[in-house]
Amino acid sequence: RMITGVPDHVDGRMLGITEAAGGRIINRDRMWHYVEGIKNWAPIWTEHAIRILPGPSSIWLDARGKRLPVPLYPGFDTLATLSHIMSTGFDYSWFILTRKIIQKEFALSASEQNPDLTGKSWRQVLG
Repeated sequence: RMITGVPDHVDGRMLGITEAAGGRIINRDRMWHYVEGIKNWAPIWTEHAIRILPGPSSIWLDARGKRLPVPLYPGFDTLATLSHIMSTGFDYSWFILTRKIIQKEFALSASEQNPDLTGKSWRQVLG
């Protein structure tokens, strides 16, 4: 089950258009997975996801409750992490944290979840 961080109309078509216009495409064979994604509770498009940006204190477990091995830290090696998670036979994992950790270290990478940044309010950004 795949969730996505881009709207339905973002389908890769611009790669061919870019090449036809003389642009150079690199790493065409690669995809960028955010294995720290969760389903958006207020979706704007089909299977809309939000990437979790956890801090260093959360514990990341696979679906069976086993800690992900080093160096599979959030944001470090997403392809290796995806491979590991899928090798468990499940398509999900768990972040274990406290309310205090969420308040200090947690962010969501979606503009609608970050009005302090999108609203251009330094007062909100600085907390």
